[in-house]
Amino acid sequence: MDTLHYDDNVTPRLSQDSSKKVCTYGNNLIELCIATGLKIANGRIFGYTIGKFTCYKYNGSSLIDYVLADNMVLPQIRYLQVNDFIGDISDHCLVSFGQAVRLSSVASVLSGSYLPNRLKWQDGTEPLLRAALMNDSQMSVITQKELCDINETVNSVNELITRVASKFLVRAGHKKKTKNKTWYNGTFSTLRREVKKLSKRLAANPFNTLVREAFNTTKRRYKKQLKIDRSEYRYKLTNAIENTGNSNP
Repeated sequence: MDTLHYDDNVTPRLSQDSSKKVCTYGNNLIELCIATGLKIANGRIFGYTIGKFTCYKYNGSSLIDYVLADNMVLPQIRYLQVNDFIGDISDHCLVSFGQAVRLSSVASVLSGSYLPNRLKWQDGTEPLLRAALMNDSQMSVITQKELCDINETVNSVNELITRVASKFLVRAGHKKKTKNKTWYNGTFSTLRREVKKLSKRLAANPFNTLVREAFNTTKRRYKKQLKIDRSEYRYKLTNAIENTGNSNP
């Protein structure tokens, strides 16, 4: 550590995690940052400098999910957000960030006109599309044109494919909403809502031991109920299959 030099141009990092202990993975991450010149963005982005916890375990909260960036990318990060803690899905929070980019060089390609609609592929459509593409007048223009501007060429090809495909393919319908599992009952639903409620309380009060104990207890009950409901459903389904086979062999 004596040979390292502190970078005065980098904003000091803030964090809710005040623990001084560094595990093996933490040391590996530090060595990676030193070797590559990467910086931890958590707790350094203006307006998002609180350095919120990203992980909530039975024995405490910690910040262990990071966004890494070099000195060129770090100033371009406009926001870094630790999303809501959803305890019934994971012990970790989703970390998202936004980065400023220049689009002037590809403005013609990103005009949006080339973006295709959601089209549904159908059997027997391939030969029709092949014939339509080869006979289209725009195809001959593209093949004979010199590749002076790759962005313009890509845009022309996308427009051609979209226009021809829309004649033979139908738009895909909206996806159906996912239904709850068959074994999803009232008790399980109540416990799940309680876990989500306590997740928010724990994220807002990460140092409150009573809230943490209530969350951990409820989550254990939730997981136990999940196993019970799944097992009962599989048992009933197996019996139903066996009974069907016996009654109608």
